[in-house]
Amino acid sequence: MNGNVTPFIPKNGRFRLQRVRNDSSDRFFIIDPAIGIFPEGQSFIRELTRWRGGNSKSVRAAAYIIIDWCNYLRSTGLNWHQATDEEFLSWLGDQKISKKRLSRKNAIIWRWYKHLYNHDAYKASAASTLAHISIPTNDSEFGRPRYVPRRGSRDDRNSGRDKKSRTFISDETVATIIANIARLGNSFIVDRDSLIVAYEVGCGLRAIGISDIQIFSISSALQKSGIIPKHVSIFHYGSDKAAQADIRVRLDRLLDIGGHGIFINVMEKFSKSRDVLIEVGLIHQTLDFIWRHHEKWKSGSPASELKNHLFLSLKTGQGLLPGTVSDVVRRYFKRFGLDGSGHDLRRYKITSRGLELVRKSKKHGKLFDGTAIEVAMADEFGHDDFKTMSPYVNMGRILDAIGDEVDDHYRR
Repeated sequence: MNGNVTPFIPKNGRFRLQRVRNDSSDRFFIIDPAIGIFPEGQSFIRELTRWRGGNSKSVRAAAYIIIDWCNYLRSTGLNWHQATDEEFLSWLGDQKISKKRLSRKNAIIWRWYKHLYNHDAYKASAASTLAHISIPTNDSEFGRPRYVPRRGSRDDRNSGRDKKSRTFISDETVATIIANIARLGNSFIVDRDSLIVAYEVGCGLRAIGISDIQIFSISSALQKSGIIPKHVSIFHYGSDKAAQADIRVRLDRLLDIGGHGIFINVMEKFSKSRDVLIEVGLIHQTLDFIWRHHEKWKSGSPASELKNHLFLSLKTGQGLLPGTVSDVVRRYFKRFGLDGSGHDLRRYKITSRGLELVRKSKKHGKLFDGTAIEVAMADEFGHDDFKTMSPYVNMGRILDAIGDEVDDHYRR
């Protein structure tokens, strides 16, 4: 392993955090002295690092919270999956910290157990723990923590931020941001950022999914569709204008035979992968971007080691982190005097898809059913529970759009 590594601690000692320092970033490892790297804790830290980056203070802080909890359990002779209400409340009660920090510790531990529950290797143990230290409810598979810090006064909360988190943007706002970015020119950064926004609008991907898009995945999808030969990367056509034109023609033929695009595989929250439809127009924009700037993926690397992320940082030459993707989109909203974020573009796409499903159902003589819409879209947009789709679907817009076609009995 490259980098300067702090020594391992003696066996039977306390859990510790080990840092591996490289030139550009740090990597953190939770160490159990009995076995080395603590796999259950490291799985969660690896997921956070994918989202926030190796130098994030929040990743390190989360690791220390897990370590503190595990050390407390070890002092009582228990493993992480043997905790009960008594230990959980006792651990929280011993903390001499502010309510805000206490709430943070509470939330991190629950996120950690929920993360473990979503992985087959740890699911059974995590489910056992959650059953012992949670109150089951009808609203959540995991229930809620028995300890919930009192909320402060309204003045202590950022109500503006809460309101903004449920923003539904209009067609005009989306059209404005796309048009304004297009007017900025054709530099690598502008083309890259324009494509990021296009993926937000066209696919409804989270930032973590966009950052994970691979050139290899796009090439594989084009090969399966017969657009390019097997075992040939789209980089192969970087300077061949005639071949590029032929590929564009083949793409357009997909529409002629009733196809909508190609499916690529992306990794999103909790390291879950799913297939995402990339429509023909977005594929054209993606290929134009790659071929126009194909040298960016070769710089600093031999031909056999081409970079594989679609969205690269001009500064580091590496794939953009999810947090950077979010910042890119938010920065353009602010630059053009608009209110919104990448997650609002995801809501826009999901609502548009919901409207499409409603119109298709009406065409087949089916009445409007908001729950059925959310169920149909949950899997498509990477939600385990259809109930979590509600904040993403602008039912008001859907109802306005279909107007009198909706039976009053089915209105929400």
